[in-house]
Amino acid sequence: MSQFGSKYWPLVILGLITLGERTLLDLGPNREILTASSLLVVYYWGRKTSITFTILMLILSDLVIGNSSIFLFTWSGFLFPLLIANKLLKNKKFDRVPLMFKAALTGIGFNLFFFTWTNFGVWWLDHWQMYPNTLAGLGMAYVNGLPFLRWQLQSTLIFVTVWFGITQLLISQQELLKQVGLNIQAKTKNLVKLVQI
Repeated sequence: MSQFGSKYWPLVILGLITLGERTLLDLGPNREILTASSLLVVYYWGRKTSITFTILMLILSDLVIGNSSIFLFTWSGFLFPLLIANKLLKNKKFDRVPLMFKAALTGIGFNLFFFTWTNFGVWWLDHWQMYPNTLAGLGMAYVNGLPFLRWQLQSTLIFVTVWFGITQLLISQQELLKQVGLNIQAKTKNLVKLVQI
């Protein structure tokens, strides 16, 4: 398999699933897999690839489903946390903490940032004239956003667990197959040596 295939095909498949969920199989308001997908990409492919992946998912899905000026807040709400995600996920202080747990906690942090930032954006831009331009109006935006936070937290916890669980399983199976292959190769060499004697 080519270098592209071995490294990037899983990323392409993840992108198609993520894009499909955002455009064709919408799970409901703030129920999404982009957070989990972006976390997976930042951990295994790095920050630059994750930012590129997330921007691409946002652009392509917004071309299909549309957006408004709130995109300034939603896009940055998905992107800013990626700047520190790898440091959180790969922090040496937490080496004993299982990866899935670190990823879930990081995802919760992403969601809390997204909630705080985007609800501020809804209040700030307020094209819909839902909230007064006061601190009380900002408070109303946060209170009204709580159901969306709950849905996003639920979907993040589910999909982070699924994505990281499947990935860890596939990696462990690949490592097991590699070890078995090396053992067979070593035994075959020993057998060839014995036959030559």
